Order: sequence, then structure tokens, then C-alpha cells
Amino acid sequence: MLGCSRVKRRTFLNSVGLGLLGAGCSRVAPTEKAHVPPARRTKNWTWITLHPEQPPDLWKRDFARMRAAGIQAILPEVYNGRHAYFGSRRLPVKTERLEMMLPLAKAEGLEVHAWMWCMPCLIDDMLTNHPDWYNVNAKGESAAEKPAYVDYYKFLDPARPEVREFIQGTVKELAAIGELSGVHLDYIRHPDAILPKGLWSKYGLVQDRVYRSSITATRPTVARSSSRSTASIPSTSKTRRATRNGCNTDSTA
Repeated sequence: MLGCSRVKRRTFLNSVGLGLLGAGCSRVAPTEKAHVPPARRTKNWTWITLHPEQPPDLWKRDFARMRAAGIQAILPEVYNGRHAYFGSRRLPVKTERLEMMLPLAKAEGLEVHAWMWCMPCLIDDMLTNHPDWYNVNAKGESAAEKPAYVDYYKFLDPARPEVREFIQGTVKELAAIGELSGVHLDYIRHPDAILPKGLWSKYGLVQDRVYRSSITATRPTVARSSSRSTASIPSTSKTRRATRNGCNTDSTA
């Protein structure tokens, strides 16, 4: 009986000790609620292809309809690889539609982000005077003469410093427009090696493997060309902030 009593006493004391220890720990380190980050606020955007013949009254009507439908920001296509739709001092200008649209869109509370192409370049002067600025495929054929898939796939070679300066110059011009909320970079990439299967029938292709004509190679650079693209807009601190923080990137096929 004495031994049994000692065992029961020891078991009881151990249980009480563990209970007190647990209670003490709960006071020292109370359980904290998991941090739940606030829900991200979504924003509705729409891309816009500019129609030079559309009058301002119709743009004003369209912007009002967009805002009523819940659109908060628009991305007008201001450079499509061939023409600029803003007052560029370095690209062929089709019309200065961006300058006309900005106050109309702002009046409806819409953000305006300029949508520009990067690598595809269809400017005649570039094709004639700078054919060495373009990508080549694995067969050694220039994208300026034999683009992959479609005619507008005349991609520049981003390995060349002159090409990077050319693209940066366009971004700097747009970033200097104070009314813009940002710059959207499209086709900021090499041509596709294999197109998505859903596009094969559109272009009459069967891509069961990667073909040499669709593999992009970088053209070897022996010496830097003396002919450089020049940006008319200086790289001020405001422009650097805008190009660093105000750019979206995306690409389309």
C-alpha cells in the first residue's frame, strides 16, 4: 500500500507540474493570430488600338462608357513598330493622337499608360540603313529579310548596344510626357521558337519540332557601329524614375 501510494503521489505531482508548466508557457508566449495581408485592390485595364480618323467627340463618348463599365486605366497603342501616334521627334509620326486623348481620358478619371512595341521594327529607314541591327535565325538569315511566321516579325537584336539605345530613346520620350501614368512594353523578347498550338492554323503551320528558321541567334558584333540612334529627351531624374517604376511588360503574338 505504501509503495502504491508513492506511485500515485508521484504521478499526481508530475501531472500537476506539467499542467502548471503549460499554463506558465501560455502566459509567457500567448498564441498570436496569423497575420492576414489585406486583399489586393484590383484594377480593370483595356488595350486600345488608335484610329486616326476617329474624332474627339467619339473618343470622349468611348471613355465615358469605359469608366461606366468599371475600367480604370487604358493602354493606347502609341508606337506599333512602324509609326508613332504621338509627337515623337525620332520616329515616323502618323498622327499625334495621344496628345488629343490625354485630357479626354483624364476628364473621365482614366489612367493612361502608353503601349509601345520594342523589338519588331518595320521602319523603312532602319531596314535600309541598319540591316545589321536585326536578329538572324539559325540558318543565318536576317529577320529584316526573312522574318519568322509573319511579315511584321522583323525583330531587332537586343544584344547590340545601338538597339538598346534605340528602344530606351522611345521610352524616354514617352516618360517625359507628364500626363502619362506609365509605359507598357510589348514584344520585349525574341521571336517565338514554337508558337502556341492554337495559332498554328491561323498561320498555316505544323510545329512538331523546333525548326532552324525559327531559332533566333545573335549576330556577332565585331565593332560597334558609328551610327547611333539619338534620343532627343535628356535622361533627367524624373525620366529615370518613370522608366524604372512606371513600365509594365508584356508580349503578344
